[in-house]
Amino acid sequence: MSTAAVTTLTGPDILPAGCVHVRPGGVLSRVRRTCTTHMCDAHCVGRRSDGDGLVYWCAEGRHHITSDKR
Repeated sequence: MSTAAVTTLTGPDILPAGCVHVRPGGVLSRVRRTCTTHMCDAHCVGRRSDGDGLVYWCAEGRHHITSDKR
């Protein structure tokens, strides 16, 4: 089961602590998930450095969504 957390930051280029950017044009940069708050697509912009989840950017709400594999 995965869980998600919403983090409000200034933009998609600033990731939450412990996260690294995905490679532009790479496989992960094409991953999308729905922002349940704004009902829009959020695209993957990063991953947790421990490999345990992805970070998505909701452009409509201007916030990050982090997924956790736990």
